[in-house]
Amino acid sequence: MSNDLLPMTGDIPWVPRNEDGTFAGACFAPFHRDIVTIGLVPGDLVLLRYANCYTALNLFFYCIRQGWVPCFIPPDLPSQRVRTLALAFGAKVLFTAHLPPQLAEVGAQVVETPLCLVLVFEAGPRLTRAGEVVVTTSGTSGSESACVLGFESMLLNARRHARAVGLQQQDRVLVLLPIHYSYGLVAQVLAAVECGAGLMLGTPSIGKLVNIVPEGTTCLSLTPFLLRRLLADSAEPFPSSLRILTIGGDFTPPGQVVDLRRRYPKLGIYLTYGLTEAGPRVSTLAAHIEPPSRYGSVGLPLEGTRVRLSGAEDALPAGELLVYSDTLMRRHLGAPRPSPWTPKGELRTGDLFEFVEGYMYWRGRLSDIVVRGGEKVNLASIGRDALRVPGVSYARAAMVNGELQLELQCVTPPRDLKRQLSRLLRPVERPDRVIVTGHRRGYK
Repeated sequence: MSNDLLPMTGDIPWVPRNEDGTFAGACFAPFHRDIVTIGLVPGDLVLLRYANCYTALNLFFYCIRQGWVPCFIPPDLPSQRVRTLALAFGAKVLFTAHLPPQLAEVGAQVVETPLCLVLVFEAGPRLTRAGEVVVTTSGTSGSESACVLGFESMLLNARRHARAVGLQQQDRVLVLLPIHYSYGLVAQVLAAVECGAGLMLGTPSIGKLVNIVPEGTTCLSLTPFLLRRLLADSAEPFPSSLRILTIGGDFTPPGQVVDLRRRYPKLGIYLTYGLTEAGPRVSTLAAHIEPPSRYGSVGLPLEGTRVRLSGAEDALPAGELLVYSDTLMRRHLGAPRPSPWTPKGELRTGDLFEFVEGYMYWRGRLSDIVVRGGEKVNLASIGRDALRVPGVSYARAAMVNGELQLELQCVTPPRDLKRQLSRLLRPVERPDRVIVTGHRRGYK
């Protein structure tokens, strides 16, 4: 029942796989003998409460093979929210390496197996079918929210993403992003499985990130925030073996791409856009072969994916992105919500985009548009502009009790912050309050 996450130092083996996707050395016979008494049948939903580790992936692929429906959940999810998810999603059991007492209390039975602990929930309605996977969504879609995807469509999306970034069998993929979200699971794990590439699982440390990417790594995916941490913590965070770096999950400032190109001129840099509802990857920009004028773009749609804009917001040359693909989710699980589908079967993303010469430029969320001083203001745009201040690693603008607040996280103390923000922002965009974490208190 140990969490077999390999250390991030020393000689690291790239774990081989069996033909069914499970990892070499996994033995399921004793596990299956113990779990058969629970009475799981095809279509039953199984929650997997794990950090990135090989046991978690073995259990994931085993669920698929048995016709059960796997759903990774964050390992730090509070016990009561685990129970809420189980009820909302119709989960039958939870597999975990460790079972805190407060978590055990939310189930009806605990079964110990050679591979994991199993928490059995009170029987509820089954909401899933064999061949499906449930993937939780990030904060932009709300808590206790998940998408039901077809496993075969996830593999198709993974193959398309792999082709878009040039992933090959001889590559070695390091997975630092959490596999309970679709970016890490599909664009990294399943993409590597489909290509036959080597795979290693890890998690970023809380402190310094120096040496977290070992020599031999050829493919790595990061969020812009994690990338900024890496670049700030080390002069040379990437090994010479790295040839593919994909960045997604948030807007990547063009200046950061310029810096990467200057420091790693031979590195393939790919900016990606996607959302869990789309299965998840939608578009890719091969930034290393594009002119700097396109570094603010997320590129062109993947093969088999069609996109268009639904109208344009007043005073903005952008509209909501609609996506059509054969990898879209089948349905939502969780709290009821308005239908995300258009009459033509397209997915409403809730994201504002602008098209320039066919290239896609993200402009924010529909919910980011607020009226201030009689003008429409894009909160996401304010955050993007604030990232141009030297030393700022994270920026988020929000309206709080009628006040425009700008939250900043900084790797170095910013100098003359008010003056720099005034140079970057229009008067109507300037915040009422700036909150800087780590170096000084917020100020009016």
